[in-house]
Amino acid sequence: MSGDDGDEGSDGGGGRGGIAAVIGGIAAVLVVGVLVATQLFGGDDAPPEQNTIADTVPGQVAPDEAPEQTTTTTEAPEVVRGNVTVAVLNGTTVAGLARSAATKIETEGYKIGQVVNAADQSRPSTVVQFVEGSRDAALDVARVIGLPASSVQAMDQGTRVLAGDEAAVVVTVGADQSG
Repeated sequence: MSGDDGDEGSDGGGGRGGIAAVIGGIAAVLVVGVLVATQLFGGDDAPPEQNTIADTVPGQVAPDEAPEQTTTTTEAPEVVRGNVTVAVLNGTTVAGLARSAATKIETEGYKIGQVVNAADQSRPSTVVQFVEGSRDAALDVARVIGLPASSVQAMDQGTRVLAGDEAAVVVTVGADQSG
């Protein structure tokens, strides 16, 4: 029986030590869990910063980095019509169409240069061409004869030869002006 008494004593002591070890292990796990949680989920009350990279499209500036915008009205620079020579070419077979357009342009204050037939007389739509530095005048001429800005383009060499050197703007009248 003395062997049994010794076993009971060692079991009782070992049992209490085992419980203490389990409680200590649980406490350690809880401490580690709290530390991990604060590192992963933040430890302060400040809101997280907004991800500005994901909120922009390539080529755009993030909203908080955008320059301050001001609203201004842009008007076309003043064109001194009397200083601009406009040649008018007939790009159709309709007689007098170029002269009619030239008269309308002239009544708006432009100087009229050459009024002749274009090399191509099957042009369906009117085009306004300009020499370097005369784009604003060409846009104004287009407005005068009721054309959109998309009808304005830089002058080609063939048109330059027909229109003459004095013309800063050349209107080649198309069939769209015959009606």
